[in-house]
Amino acid sequence: MAPEAYGQETWAIASGAQRSAAINVMGFERGSFQVPTAITAGNFQVEVSNDGTTFSAVRADDNTVVAAVAFVASTVFNLHPNVFKARWARLFSSVAQGAARSFTVQLSGPAGAA
Repeated sequence: MAPEAYGQETWAIASGAQRSAAINVMGFERGSFQVPTAITAGNFQVEVSNDGTTFSAVRADDNTVVAAVAFVASTVFNLHPNVFKARWARLFSSVAQGAARSFTVQLSGPAGAA
């Protein structure tokens, strides 16, 4: 098995906001993120971009939008494989967060990805 590269990033959503800043996922193949212990109830969806400016929801191979999922505090969620076909990814919350929130993102892929 080839050596792996690992990365850790943070998706931060400011108080009163619904979107995090984008992180660079280029070169990675899989990942997950953890919802913080305190969260404003709502659904989340990962958005992707190739240019870092124009974002859209992640789409499955059949071009359907990957469904939004309800936030569950302290839970780790795997990222859809198609997140890694884009360069940038960010988190979208269906509701404004009542306080600043930080989501830890773990990424992995072939050596040299980081």
